[in-house]
Amino acid sequence: MRFRNPKGRPKGTRNLATDLEEELSALILVREGTQSKRISKQRAMVKALLAKAITGDTKAISIALSMMCRLFQIEEADLSEASLPEDDRAILEAFQRRW
Repeated sequence: MRFRNPKGRPKGTRNLATDLEEELSALILVREGTQSKRISKQRAMVKALLAKAITGDTKAISIALSMMCRLFQIEEADLSEASLPEDDRAILEAFQRRW
């Protein structure tokens, strides 16, 4: 026997994905230097994340790299140290020692 919800969700009710998509596409006013621009909330979030990553915020760096790997389908093998030039490898090793 199946139990049904006779009232159920009303027709036309939006789901979370629809609400989130609409919110992320909403435009907001952002200042960049001396200029003001209207950009989507999604773009503003990406800009804020990358700005934090650039300043050295390790959590932001981790999130940004994870997003890049998923979105651009970068394999772990592509990020191996063997494919890095010698000077880049030295920078990474210095960073690891400090961290």
